[in-house]
Amino acid sequence: MREGLAREFPEAVRAFAWTRARLPALFSREPVLRATVSAIGAGFLVSAVTRSLVGLGVDALQAFGITATPTLGWIQTTLGTAVAVAVALRAGGASSLALYLAYIALDVALHVPGVITFCERSGFQSLTTPDMCTPFGFLAGQWALWTGLGVGLLLSGTVSAQSPGTNRTLRVAGAYAVASAIVIQAWAATVAQGAGDAASALNSSLAISVLTVAAGVVAGVVAGLSEHRVRTASIVAAILLLAWLTIQLRYLLTIMRESPDLGPAILVASLGTPIAAFVLVLTAVVADRQRFIPRDPA
Repeated sequence: MREGLAREFPEAVRAFAWTRARLPALFSREPVLRATVSAIGAGFLVSAVTRSLVGLGVDALQAFGITATPTLGWIQTTLGTAVAVAVALRAGGASSLALYLAYIALDVALHVPGVITFCERSGFQSLTTPDMCTPFGFLAGQWALWTGLGVGLLLSGTVSAQSPGTNRTLRVAGAYAVASAIVIQAWAATVAQGAGDAASALNSSLAISVLTVAAGVVAGVVAGLSEHRVRTASIVAAILLLAWLTIQLRYLLTIMRESPDLGPAILVASLGTPIAAFVLVLTAVVADRQRFIPRDPA
């Protein structure tokens, strides 16, 4: 099939080969488990940056009086997943890709019960999207994720990895992403099941903020285990703050204006991300200083 396409579209094949030969190797080959964490981190960073750019684009359109903006949330999912698949395949090979796919499958499977429970309690129904309140409908609604997997397999042919090394920044981002996913699942399974009054909402928001900060500590510890501790931690923290400023902060201001009763709970929940970014860098700074502090012989 590939040979037939090459004969049919020789110019496209030459352009593809030219592009691949000139693209820099942006990451290094790693052992399978580390490559999987780096792939998750790459997808997380690309998704966060894309989400910020989309948010800024929507704000720019609204500033010109264009209020009927299209729904573009799928872009971050597709691009983030595509990049993660490409990095996993090139940095760790088929085994790393299999682990990443298992991570995605587990994440999707854990979300299904929560979505169905939400639908049962709220009576949610949609006339424009698949029936999200059934397992099949929920999976069909994840079309952006499935598209990203396919795009990533195609994208992997255009990128290459350097000689074996360490993807420090991607690993720190991956540690934060995995820790955040665990935090969200733990929060959804325990704290989020409380009553819907204002006090319960505030307690739930406090819990998610504390757990988010804990994810920042985990990422900071991972950053402290490698060279360039502060630099890698600062890059990840800066991207976290970028996404918070362009998405969460705007949402916070909107909620506080339209639903003042929910303002305190949303404020507490929103502060988790900037505090986690600060703690991430602080943990790396402490680890970096410890490296130069002489220790007394035992």
